[in-house]
Amino acid sequence: MVLGGQSIMDTIILIVLAGCAVCCLIILLKTPNPQKFSLFKHPDAASQLRYVMAASFYKKKVMNKSEYRVFKVVESEVSTLRRGYRVLSQTSLGEIVGSDDTKAYFAVNSKRVDVLILGPYGEAVAAIEYQGGGHHQGSAAARDAIKREALRKAGIHFVEVLDSHSNEEIAQMVRKIVKLPQAA
Repeated sequence: MVLGGQSIMDTIILIVLAGCAVCCLIILLKTPNPQKFSLFKHPDAASQLRYVMAASFYKKKVMNKSEYRVFKVVESEVSTLRRGYRVLSQTSLGEIVGSDDTKAYFAVNSKRVDVLILGPYGEAVAAIEYQGGGHHQGSAAARDAIKREALRKAGIHFVEVLDSHSNEEIAQMVRKIVKLPQAA
């Protein structure tokens, strides 16, 4: 009798496992782009190393000429003020803001700010975005709105530098930022 009960239990387990396999297959087939699965999107380190070893690489400029002009002015002004501030370029928002909401975090994680001013203890103080002549083409305005809102909620200043701003005007913006009391 126990033997027969065990046989029924084995059959039930097999049916449940087969049902799970069918459900997984249906989900996989209904997904329009299987590349969206994290298994495919984020391969293991060994696979990543194979991809890198098989590919060629080249260096790229971190900033365009106009962004670099803004960066140099900000860097020079921060250095002159000697208050322990530092300047970084092309920093990912995911490195300077956090959120417990995973979707919100991933919405900002890969977006970058042109210039970032760090406070004396390494905290993000201000993000400076260079708005060149063709900046608001395509989805640039929407990307900036996302950045602006995430930075505002995190207590980080968002400063827009226009193509028309002189070096002195940019330096004045920096002086104002560095003299502002910082959020805790």
